[in-house]
Amino acid sequence: MKKISALAVAGVFVVSLAGTALAEGTDVKVSGEIRIRDQWTNNKDWNADAGDVKNAITQRTRVNVDAKINEKTSAYVSLENNRIWGSSGPTFTNGVTTTSTGTTVNSVTADTDLVGIYQAYVVLDKLFDQPLLFKAGRTKVALGNQRLVGANDWLAGQSFDSLILGYNIDAVSVTGFSVTGVDRNSTTSSENGTLNGLYVTIKAVPVTGIDVYAIQKKELAGAATTGQNFFTYGARVNGAVMNIDWDVEGALQSGDSSVAGTTTTKKSASAIWAIAGYSLPEVAKLRIGAEYDILSGQKSTGTDDTAFDHLFLTKHSTSAQHSVYGVTDYVETLGAIGLKALSINVSAEPVEGLKLLAEYWTFDSNTGTDDKTLGNEINVQAWYAVTKNTGLHAYYAMFTPTSDLANFVAGATGAKKDAATDLVLQLQVAF
Repeated sequence: MKKISALAVAGVFVVSLAGTALAEGTDVKVSGEIRIRDQWTNNKDWNADAGDVKNAITQRTRVNVDAKINEKTSAYVSLENNRIWGSSGPTFTNGVTTTSTGTTVNSVTADTDLVGIYQAYVVLDKLFDQPLLFKAGRTKVALGNQRLVGANDWLAGQSFDSLILGYNIDAVSVTGFSVTGVDRNSTTSSENGTLNGLYVTIKAVPVTGIDVYAIQKKELAGAATTGQNFFTYGARVNGAVMNIDWDVEGALQSGDSSVAGTTTTKKSASAIWAIAGYSLPEVAKLRIGAEYDILSGQKSTGTDDTAFDHLFLTKHSTSAQHSVYGVTDYVETLGAIGLKALSINVSAEPVEGLKLLAEYWTFDSNTGTDDKTLGNEINVQAWYAVTKNTGLHAYYAMFTPTSDLANFVAGATGAKKDAATDLVLQLQVAF
């Protein structure tokens, strides 16, 4: 009965909203998406002695209603169901928690609702007849190349309860936002966990774009208040000229990592991401690229928290140009030991609608003392547009850890370090 009730409520909601809109003359568009993914994983524990081949077929279904109420007001609602084929109780996962390494990640807190709200927001545009936009509700927040705050659409999709104010003209765009990540104040006197920021894009510079930003992460360290209050300051330049493209970004983190009694642990971390490539458009749109990323880890000396916090990054990239620290997601949350990642990649479009990408990644720790090699990943990906609204995505990846990484993750010496493999076949249809 619960399944029927949940889906019925969602269906009645969409139909009634559309009917109301037609009656009142509001411009309403109904759209959706069905994504079916078949994923095979082997040796995820890096121990080939125990057979652990696993296969899961997952299906994500979205129904969207976009209502333009008048020239200045619009509303958008996206309902989502995310489930594994054959599961007895599908769940909508879209939460935030803290891992043992202290890194906040997405899609780990399960809500038992069959149908969840992925996005639901209102937009007020052209406020005071100026290029001002105000958005309120649950929505995606994607900043720059999404290394720090992104949509993270690989699983259920990352969205936030947010207030957003935007200013956009030809020369510059400015976005201010405040995200409520953890609610505490509705039931206790504790402070809510928030992510607040200002992101500025300068568009008037020829050839390259320039982004500068400041993001505050406050009381998002866990279930209880900790005194966490630090800022991430950064800048990014990205552009292309004469077949050469680049995307370079640097960030610093400072403030209070936590407060225990009268003792304050200071945050002092940094990160640099550098991507460059050379394209041959006349040769199957061939691009040869490289990437080098360096994120600080926890130093063995001193009392400061020097491990870079990824905030709410997008893991798997939707771009056919590069992924984010590979596609197996083994290393991006290991903030305690830092990260030095090097990638060599090649992409091409041999025929219309087909994109290919091959990457080699190597990973090292970055604590400043006795750094270790962590492992490497090889992956091959393909995207094919069957039609304008129908796409296929496939990849095969093999991640080979070193004993140092295996021991760190397992928490014991002598951990296995056998290669893990990942095979994905995906069909995505939008309507």
